[in-house]
Amino acid sequence: MITVLDHKAIGQRIRLRRMEMDLNQDQLAELVGVSTSFIGQIERAEKSATLDTYDRICDVLGLSLDYVARGVMNRCDQQDCRLYKDAVEMMKSFGAKYEDVT
Repeated sequence: MITVLDHKAIGQRIRLRRMEMDLNQDQLAELVGVSTSFIGQIERAEKSATLDTYDRICDVLGLSLDYVARGVMNRCDQQDCRLYKDAVEMMKSFGAKYEDVT
């Protein structure tokens, strides 16, 4: 099965986590080993990165590649993942029902 990646959603997930970690684009770029402008372009979905670069971004941000690419966490990861719990609570605060976010 071929899945088309939603680069806008990927960029939003990266940006949200970067901001949660109180990192600016310069800091993330330095930790990942890319330019600041490239991080901005990824977050705005103007460019996509290689799998290796996405993997390094995920490593720095403490996210799984599966979550960044598809917005999905494995069920076993969800139970103990603070980020998942925070995301559910945030979505609820915007009016989403629990069933909508699980």
